[in-house]
Amino acid sequence: MGLLVGVMHLGLPDIFLEHGSHQQQLAAAGLDAAGIQRSIQQRLQEKNNNLSGTAS
Repeated sequence: MGLLVGVMHLGLPDIFLEHGSHQQQLAAAGLDAAGIQRSIQQRLQEKNNNLSGTAS
């Protein structure tokens, strides 16, 4: 059964992150709750655009 499942990779960038609290560093990398939500919403919008044939 050939089931294709998309995977969204979220992780730390390969750059120096400024010093700060753990929460500040996660936010700077887009890995806090708001950043993860934003990434998911962007991916869903891209998939929706691809299905409807429109460009983002």
